[in-house]
Order: sequence, then C-alpha cells, then structure tokens
Amino acid sequence: MGIFGWSYPPGAANDPSAPYNQETPPCEVCGHNEFDCICPECPVCETSGDPHCYETGGHGLQRTQAQIDGRAALDELIRKQAEADRAEGEYWSHPDRQREAAEMEQYWRDLAKHERGES
Repeated sequence: MGIFGWSYPPGAANDPSAPYNQETPPCEVCGHNEFDCICPECPVCETSGDPHCYETGGHGLQRTQAQIDGRAALDELIRKQAEADRAEGEYWSHPDRQREAAEMEQYWRDLAKHERGES
C-alpha cells in the first residue's frame, strides 16, 4: 500500500519539515509570491517565472519594468533582513549580553526548581 495522506502516521500532517508545510519561495524573476506573480507564460516551455527564459540564448522573453522593480524590492527586503540579523547577532555576541542571557537562564532554572519544590 502506498503512502497517501490518509495513511500517514498520526501527527504527520503537522510535521513542519514536510514538503506540503513549506513556504513557497517568491518568483525568481518578479519577486512576487506565487499567487501574485506577474510573469507571463513562456511560449516555448509553458512555465512562468523561470529566469532561463529571459537569459541570452533562452526563450526570448524580456523583463518588464514591473518585474525589474518587484525583484529589486525583494532584493532590498532580503538585504535589510540580513542586516537586521547581523545586527542582532552582534548585539547578542557582546560579552555583556552573553552574561545577561546566562543570568536570565539561571533565573528561569531556579524558578522552575522552586515551583517543583526542589529548592
């Protein structure tokens, strides 16, 4: 018997690693999500949003200004998120922050022991 949705083990539908629970990445050409993609269907391969259709020697499609602007906006969002992640990493890598985090962790451990009546 094959594995179909009805024969998965209990809890499998909620598995965050399952392919059906993964976020769909934005379009590589226009940067929009799959429901808002503005890319036309390629007359050769009948797909939309494939960057190879726009490359030299590809299928002859030309990017529109809306596609260029959408992709630029996505790239800027990714850049800003990377900056924020880096800044957060720098914040938490500072020795004072590491000490504060260790003290807070110890506080929560002590509190949990107290609640269990172990202290």
